[in-house]
Amino acid sequence: MDFTDLYKHASQLCAFSPSGSQILTATYDRLIIRLASTLQITRTWEIDPAPSASSLILKAKSGTTARGNSTAGNAARTGGITGIGWSADGEYVLACLAGRGIVEVRSAQDGDEEESWEAKVEAGVEGLVKSEWAPDGRSIVCWSEWGLRLTVHSFATGHSTVIPQPTHPDRAYAFSRDGRWLALATRKGGKDFLNVHDVLEKYALVRQSPLPTSSIGDLNLSPDGLYVAVWESILDYKLYILTLDGRLQATFTPSGPYADTGLGVRCVSWHPNSGFLAVGGWDDKIHILAKLADWKSVATLEMSTKLGADCGVNAWREPSGWLEATMHRGFVQYTPAHLPLTLPSIRPDPARVPLRNGATQLGFSPCGRYLLGRSDGTPNALHVFSFPPPTLPFFPQLHTVLLHETRVFTARWKPWPQAGGYRLAVGCEGKGAVYLWSDDNEWEGEEESETRQGMADCCSVPARKFELKEIAWSPDGNGMLLFDKDTFCCAFEVSPEQS
Repeated sequence: MDFTDLYKHASQLCAFSPSGSQILTATYDRLIIRLASTLQITRTWEIDPAPSASSLILKAKSGTTARGNSTAGNAARTGGITGIGWSADGEYVLACLAGRGIVEVRSAQDGDEEESWEAKVEAGVEGLVKSEWAPDGRSIVCWSEWGLRLTVHSFATGHSTVIPQPTHPDRAYAFSRDGRWLALATRKGGKDFLNVHDVLEKYALVRQSPLPTSSIGDLNLSPDGLYVAVWESILDYKLYILTLDGRLQATFTPSGPYADTGLGVRCVSWHPNSGFLAVGGWDDKIHILAKLADWKSVATLEMSTKLGADCGVNAWREPSGWLEATMHRGFVQYTPAHLPLTLPSIRPDPARVPLRNGATQLGFSPCGRYLLGRSDGTPNALHVFSFPPPTLPFFPQLHTVLLHETRVFTARWKPWPQAGGYRLAVGCEGKGAVYLWSDDNEWEGEEESETRQGMADCCSVPARKFELKEIAWSPDGNGMLLFDKDTFCCAFEVSPEQS
């Protein structure tokens, strides 16, 4: 891997353009566009720090009454850029200033005409929580405070659409991959509903179906856009599979002690072909639901703390003290861990809130060949399960375990399709390094071979005052952004011809 210098950012506000050729970053009140290859600045804007008129009115009222809106009243003091984003075609960028109730949109392209184009959206007295681009790249979606409404502003037509009472501003909604439909959970009269809006018809409501949930936790739309997985809040372990028009297909409640303990679903991941759904809760089990089995559980995978001597799992361990030994400029391989092996684990404390137990992340690889799993019960380990191709019998099983010195806090699959290169990037707490796992060397033999092991490498960021906080792949998979609290850098894979 080759790394760039470190650059400033604020609150991890940094994103690749859809083409992967540019990077948008933000500080408190400034937007910056850089070239991804050199990080040279190409454009920059300073966002007007003045709050919206509605924020000023609410601030004045909060100063004279004890029951004022504290969020809007503190807008001028706390307001800065809270969100950024690229339009789908990379032509425009947005900056959301939630504390000030403002969203600004600028042209990202050079030229006299585009350079002068800009737009500003000011939230009303309902406030602003967040804003993001709609799939068409010419509309933005804004969530108000207190779950009052979701507003879609179209810059192409000048039309605004208001959708009342969304359940959550940060979850329980999804656009279909083709950008045609918006699935949104709403709540009114103490009941949950699934709204389906037609994006091409100015977000007209085409279907509203009552949900079987008592208090929805989240929803997840299948990649083909035909099914919606909906689950209850933390208080109930129930998951429902519905069609997009609201017809209930299946209800899943696992057997075992966690079904009746008041601990629900934690994370869900769809297989890329939409035929399987992985469900993780507050235990260390991953339930695989299958479409061909009418969405019943066809396999249960466990993130166990013990690996037997004959389990056939590839176990890798991070070398102890390798960062200090290489003076933070090292690139070393994991060492094989001998089986049998007991993974370091944490016994859950029922008195602690939130409870640290169960699956914290699930994610299928873009090709659907692997499923990653993280668990609070074994915080230093990352589990990678293999899914057989359609030509082989369906028998998913644990393939690889990566064991680290500190807690794993994130893992990101490389975008697909890509030929060559690492497939998975992992971040560990308190480490200035990125950990890489690949199955490249496995495909030299036949696909049915059972001797594949893969590669696992530790790669340090060449900076002593850098502690990795998050990872983001570029859309083309040729590089990634590595975030510290206040700085970031880019990492690019170097081919053998370049090294």
